[in-house]
Amino acid sequence: MNKKKILFRADGNTQIGLGHLYRLYAIYQILDKTYTSLFLSKNTDIVKSNFELVETCLIPSDLTIKGEPDWINSNFSKNEYILITDGYGFGSSYQKSIKSYGFILICIDDLANNYMYADLVINHSPYISEKDYSSELHTQFALGCQHALLRKLFVEAAKRHRVIDKMETVFVCFGGSDLNDITHKVIKVLLEIADIKKINVVLGESYLHTEINSLNNKKIFIHKNLSESQLLAVMYDSDFSISSASTISYELCCVKMPMIVGWYVENQTKLYKGLVEQGLVYGIGDILKIDKVKLKTKILEIIKINHKKIIRTQALLFDGKQSERLINKITALPFKIWIRPVVKDDVEQLFIWVNEIEVRKQSVISKPIEFEDHHKWLLSKIKSTESFLFIAIMGRIQVGQIRFDLVNGYFEIDYSIDRDYRGYGLGKEIIKRGVEELIILIDTPKIRAKVKKGNLASNSIFSKIGFNKLKTQDGSNFTSYALDTYNYCTYE
Repeated sequence: MNKKKILFRADGNTQIGLGHLYRLYAIYQILDKTYTSLFLSKNTDIVKSNFELVETCLIPSDLTIKGEPDWINSNFSKNEYILITDGYGFGSSYQKSIKSYGFILICIDDLANNYMYADLVINHSPYISEKDYSSELHTQFALGCQHALLRKLFVEAAKRHRVIDKMETVFVCFGGSDLNDITHKVIKVLLEIADIKKINVVLGESYLHTEINSLNNKKIFIHKNLSESQLLAVMYDSDFSISSASTISYELCCVKMPMIVGWYVENQTKLYKGLVEQGLVYGIGDILKIDKVKLKTKILEIIKINHKKIIRTQALLFDGKQSERLINKITALPFKIWIRPVVKDDVEQLFIWVNEIEVRKQSVISKPIEFEDHHKWLLSKIKSTESFLFIAIMGRIQVGQIRFDLVNGYFEIDYSIDRDYRGYGLGKEIIKRGVEELIILIDTPKIRAKVKKGNLASNSIFSKIGFNKLKTQDGSNFTSYALDTYNYCTYE
């Protein structure tokens, strides 16, 4: 996998903004030490001026979106590169063409309005689910806040605690270009509120309006073309914010900040609904239609209430582990295996697996399990803080399960593979993905597996992927293995 390189494909300008590029840059930072990367764009000057140390390749200006897959295939090898796209032009036809050439394809998506041919679809809206998509059977999904595309410093900020004890300084940002000049409208309202002592206004290089200059008020501090670290500093200097439902709102969640959020273009509506329904922000709807009186009333309401609940919600959903989850999903692509937590609706599938003849034969307790007992057991495991259960997925097909139970200081592994998918080497990948997910949830867990001596396949797997064989004390028919997660790099 380390031999693969990444092609990032997005554009940015004053009309469409830089949001697509910023999201790809977040993935670039996540994967920087694992992959060699190249940004493909029709405006590489914008890429170079906004993102440090990235290699770029200029796409011919006369090349149509229809002809682009042919150009990519002619200039880059499917065996060498993975393609990651972000933009509204990379729809079904584009994806189908790229996949026909054999490339691994990852699509960053907002709208869920295309049939997806990609191997992995990332949509970090909290309002979206797999049911909103139509796709190929091989397509996998990384959805919701837990897979938010965040730049490195904001991932680190999400891990830190913060207390807001005043509401005097406000952060205002509506994108780098803000074509509708919402910024000017909001600032004029804020200047009417005496309790607001400072207004931090963040603008991009593409912001071309001049009316803001006429306000000439000592409360206003304009920040333009900020680096990632500078932007974070301005956020920490602010007590609450007013912004659009875009990537900036996720970065503000990482900083733990009360937010007034609105939308002004159609592609922001689903993210807006998700932010409001999850209790992450205070919503004001279509900000282009909101009048000054309503906006002022909302601001006055917000600055006088306690925000502990909304900050707790932000801390819960933006836990600083988004990057690790995305790395696991992306590095799993060549194997087409990923895992998700077990939910109540999985009870019947798990019941089928647990009672499959070969599974019972290899288990400590060999007799069949009754459904009622299984149902009660599953509900207790889902609620338990000492058990973690996952379903293994290949594309959209459930191929097995893995469970970790805390017993005497060790997380003991139980895993099984659907009988139709045995013999394909999936056991190794399921265990690897399970351990990776457990490490995200539990820092340096001790892990142990207990395998029947006659189960040659499982004994071989645990021996090969870094588990140490333990001495059997009681002469039982089982062999025990243990994994020190500090040596996790011993995985092949």
